[in-house]
Amino acid sequence: MDIRLRPVADGDIDALEKIGPDHDAYVAFGGAPDGQPKGGRDWAAGIIGRVQAAYFGRIIDVGGALAGEIKLQFENLTDRNARLAIWVYRPDQRGQGIAQRAIALTLDEAFGPLVLHRVDLRVLAKNTRAIRAYETAGFRHEGRLRGAAKIGKNYEDELIMAVLASDDRPACS
Repeated sequence: MDIRLRPVADGDIDALEKIGPDHDAYVAFGGAPDGQPKGGRDWAAGIIGRVQAAYFGRIIDVGGALAGEIKLQFENLTDRNARLAIWVYRPDQRGQGIAQRAIALTLDEAFGPLVLHRVDLRVLAKNTRAIRAYETAGFRHEGRLRGAAKIGKNYEDELIMAVLASDDRPACS
């Protein structure tokens, strides 16, 4: 599977609008479990705009088609720390190694040209698929934030995971 990271390109808003939102992502980002995500052009343009606004924001491209996004936002420039966020847009593309490859490529950039010391992330404690992908990429568990994410009317725990430039991690193949 040809997976690469690229900057936002013409046509990405149209492609994301066609893919549309999915309920699982809507809930993971704080939507009510019984609610419905709203799609449309403004929705797609907002998401693509946030990728462009990130310090390191890339489209995950699979075989020449938009598949998701991955971003690094600096948490602390002095300490060379950044926070990772990733989203594979289509549910039918999750669980195929796309996220793992995108994370590996991003960490190569983070600890290479960007000269970062640390990359961390926050993930819902119940998101076992994502946690496995992060562990495979070399992220280590650092702690639990109890009730840190409001999902609908409830609060869910989040985990903090991180990888340091000096940590062993799988080679990007």
